[in-house]
Amino acid sequence: LYVDPSDDAWEVLRDAVDSFQRNMFYRTGKEKAAFLEAEDWMFEEGSDWVFSFQNICETLGIDPHYQRKGLNAWKRRKLHEHPAGVSFQQASREDGSTSGVSDSAFGLTGPLD
Repeated sequence: LYVDPSDDAWEVLRDAVDSFQRNMFYRTGKEKAAFLEAEDWMFEEGSDWVFSFQNICETLGIDPHYQRKGLNAWKRRKLHEHPAGVSFQQASREDGSTSGVSDSAFGLTGPLD
């Protein structure tokens, strides 16, 4: 029986993106933990861990920087659509950050259209 390693990589990526999107406006500690774990994993830079976001993306032939840019844009759009979520997310992390990567890193500093 042959198992294609890219099948597992797709599942890992799919699970993380789903958790990030589904739990962004979390209401419970469990949802918050799931959101922050997915966000931290996807936006971590420089990890040499075999299951890092960057390695998973590269295994699948996806540009990790492009994927992060899309996820960051999606998050900003959803926060813009749900104004109460902006203040909620800004206060969501103990360190005060709202994402594992700055918006300016991808030129996302302007208002959303």
